[in-house]
Amino acid sequence: MSKFSVRVNDPKGFSRAFKLAAGCASHGSKWGNKLPVQDVLLRVAGFKALLLATDLCQYLTIDLGLADCGQLSLDGGDGELFLPADWKVPNSPFTLEFEQTDAGPKVTLKYGAVETEISQEHDAADWPRFPLGNAGCKFSLPAARLAHELNMLAPMCAAEKGRYALNGIFFEFNGTTPENAGPFTPLVPPFKAHLVATDGKHLGMSTLPVTFEKPPRYQTLLEHTHALNVSKIMLALENDENVEVAFSPEVEDTNDNGETQAVRPAENVMFFGTRSWSYIARMIEGQFPAWHSVVPKTDATVLLDREAFIEALQAVKHACSVESTAVKLTFNADHLLIEAKSRENGYAKTQILLDEVPPQMQLGLDPEYLLEAARALTGDTIVFQFRSCEYGVSIHDGAPEMRYQLVMPIDFGDRPVEPKEPESGVKEEVWDGKAGAYVKVSDEAKALAKAEYDAALEKHKQDLETYKVELARWRLNNRRNAVLVDGEDSDEEQKLGEFTPRPADQPQIGQKLGPVSYTHLTL
Repeated sequence: MSKFSVRVNDPKGFSRAFKLAAGCASHGSKWGNKLPVQDVLLRVAGFKALLLATDLCQYLTIDLGLADCGQLSLDGGDGELFLPADWKVPNSPFTLEFEQTDAGPKVTLKYGAVETEISQEHDAADWPRFPLGNAGCKFSLPAARLAHELNMLAPMCAAEKGRYALNGIFFEFNGTTPENAGPFTPLVPPFKAHLVATDGKHLGMSTLPVTFEKPPRYQTLLEHTHALNVSKIMLALENDENVEVAFSPEVEDTNDNGETQAVRPAENVMFFGTRSWSYIARMIEGQFPAWHSVVPKTDATVLLDREAFIEALQAVKHACSVESTAVKLTFNADHLLIEAKSRENGYAKTQILLDEVPPQMQLGLDPEYLLEAARALTGDTIVFQFRSCEYGVSIHDGAPEMRYQLVMPIDFGDRPVEPKEPESGVKEEVWDGKAGAYVKVSDEAKALAKAEYDAALEKHKQDLETYKVELARWRLNNRRNAVLVDGEDSDEEQKLGEFTPRPADQPQIGQKLGPVSYTHLTL
């Protein structure tokens, strides 16, 4: 069409949609001037207007509504024009007029008494093709729920570009495996959908309350920046409709005998959208780790008030530094002591009262990871499970099959080294290099050497006592038992359910202390 115009009667709504589209446009110089992906395309077709934007890894389409909805007025038929991604939308109603001239396309912006021209540096025919939304598997759920899960899990993904598979959120689909099934046999219901994210140091998993006919048999990984983008779009364009999540149809690769060798998507993309917008993201290629195998076996459980735990971590985390990133959690008989210190920021501690006596344990954990885990949960109480300082800490809110968090420990240090016994320096004679012979040691020198040896022995006794205390603490934190093997001390890992008993003057593990108010005390 050689001429058309778009009258925007709701500049606020148009601005909100345009900013979302501009955020999906290419902001780098990767494509140079070869493709118009650094602009936003406004397309008028079928009595409605669309905003389209892409960086060739994500594709966004926003339906601005029909011409008779009161927000837009269209005149002249169908057409397309480009708007720069950094364009500032006028605050008052405005008109965009497109006209094909001998010098090329001309777009005029009119609002109030202002009239200006928007240059058109590209041809709409060069606009890239968007992937088709012919989904082979799909489900839907409320936008607020999906946005919450993506916002909680995206920060747990790895940020390093070289760790491809860990840069994304894994959409895991579980079902029942038929008996004697091969590796590519379709699963049978009931199905479950999980979202999993990890950077190798902490992990989060959430179960989606959805139903679907069949899951994809290929791996689906959504890049974490795309997850945040679609979450922002869902919240900004929130309406009463559920958001549909869909995946590309399957393609089977077979051998000469017709046996399935691999299953892959027809196009490596995921689809999100409603009737008013659609978002398509290219999936990450790579193999997500078998996260079930890294979930530790834990046997100590402590219940914590979620808000009190978050407040306690926020109170002490400021004492951490780049070098000292851990907070120390000490489980005492009636309270959890949380400490942090660094040379730069000093020392801080706080405690949370407990209603049941836990096993003795000291754990080193990153406070930011703990805060992310606690905020991702929704219950009032946190179920905090651990085994020792060498295993990851499991955190959930009573339903680990619904929401599960895993935080790996930070080592406080190696096993203490036993001090060496000093050697006596008392000698009867020493070598004299000048005389070229051994000479006798004077009584005064021997007395001085003996005094130094006795002092070293006394210090060694003190160091040995300190070492025994440190070794006992190390064994406690690592759940090691001192056992004799061929007459020599050896460390044997305690089995699940075996704990070092508390001293006789303290209440025993598991004893109820009575109801407490879950308030933390900063000392």
